[in-house]
Amino acid sequence: MSYIINDILSAMNYLPIGIMCGFLGTAMHYILKSKVVNKKTCIFEFFLITYLTAVLFIALLSREPGSRDMVSLIPFSTFGTTPQSHAYVVENIIMFIPFGFLLPLLWTRMNNLYFCLLTAFFTSLAIEVTQVITKMGYGQTDDVITNVLGAAVGFGILRIIQKVK
Repeated sequence: MSYIINDILSAMNYLPIGIMCGFLGTAMHYILKSKVVNKKTCIFEFFLITYLTAVLFIALLSREPGSRDMVSLIPFSTFGTTPQSHAYVVENIIMFIPFGFLLPLLWTRMNNLYFCLLTAFFTSLAIEVTQVITKMGYGQTDDVITNVLGAAVGFGILRIIQKVK
């Protein structure tokens, strides 16, 4: 548990740049769009841009190019038995919960679980491929699996909240 807490606290370092990108991205979108601003959509866009910026920094930009060059295509091979390997699994799930939560709030097509998870799959795959190409992370099938699982959890949380309302 301490690995997870330490890694989450470390990831908070990227929040200021994420917030700045969230404000800039949302403002640019509405300036270029020249439409009446829907406050809810504006807020959700801000959170999505902030979140995606943080993910970009966590998964790629926080690492030196060429520092990692391993690829693991065998599912569940990196789950391991150590507390740290278990923490990585949990962290990858946690990292994509906002993805499954925010996408359906912004795009009606993402209200379909299939489309939401397919988008999470391709987003995670793009991250993994970029990590392999730039050698800024290990390309792991397990990361894609756990990220999609995290998006499913986020989607489920959103559905529960919507039913309670």
